[in-house]
Amino acid sequence: TLRYITIKSKKSIDSLWYGLWRVDPKKTVYVVEGPIDSYFLDNCVAMVGASSYKSIPSHLKNSKLVFVMDNEPRNVQVVNYNRELIKMGHKVMIWPENIQEKDLNDLAYRISTRKIQRVVDDNTTDGLEAELKLKEWKKV
Repeated sequence: TLRYITIKSKKSIDSLWYGLWRVDPKKTVYVVEGPIDSYFLDNCVAMVGASSYKSIPSHLKNSKLVFVMDNEPRNVQVVNYNRELIKMGHKVMIWPENIQEKDLNDLAYRISTRKIQRVVDDNTTDGLEAELKLKEWKKV
């Protein structure tokens, strides 16, 4: 398994987000957990540390954000991140049951990036519907 290391040279909010230079804040911005995952969706950035969702970079504050956390329904932290994002009014992608892969990077071994984009868009929700889907998805 390949791993990568993140070195933060400065402690600004923007340094906690990967790919900010390549997104158009006027379009829907997809937010994922890992830098590698960010290459599988259009107009996508990655949080360097999943808790970065609490500090959204200033030039994305007025953007339509869709958060795509990893597919880890048994991970209490991931479940709680999704719950908090929903409470904050953000759109989240709740993984469908038929996908077993842990994240977009793993999913890319099986399907094309066009199909990944469709899966994310088809399973993005917010509000009460998101709360219900999260309750059905989580395993903790």
